[in-house]
Amino acid sequence: MAYYKKVRLFGYWVCEHGKGGFGKIYSGITGQDAVNFLLCVKSGEIRNAFQHPALGFIDLVYGEMGKTGFGLAHILEKHPEIISNLHRFVINSKIVSQLPDRTILLYEPDIKSIISLTWHEVDKKWLVTTYQRIFSAI
Repeated sequence: MAYYKKVRLFGYWVCEHGKGGFGKIYSGITGQDAVNFLLCVKSGEIRNAFQHPALGFIDLVYGEMGKTGFGLAHILEKHPEIISNLHRFVINSKIVSQLPDRTILLYEPDIKSIISLTWHEVDKKWLVTTYQRIFSAI
């Protein structure tokens, strides 16, 4: 049985599992609550934050801001309008492309999500980014 500690942080009960590649590892919180929790903590990852019908469980990582950023921090910086519906966009999206290292999801005609299937060559499904595609009228 894996070691974990149940704690209350920012009004949420979560399980802490030590540290991983993205910082502290949390579980026991899903959906939009997982998004809101990481926005408060500003680091780490939540295992099994989302459950997509075809892909199964997807981890949510806080990640990094910047041009080469990823995860929730990147989405918050570049596409803040997505945050309040992030969970809904990910779990209700259709798979439009599957590559060996990532899957691309599409919600409606304009919301795109990228799910990585690995982290440093280890199997791990995690949300890299979600954004709204802007179509030109030209």
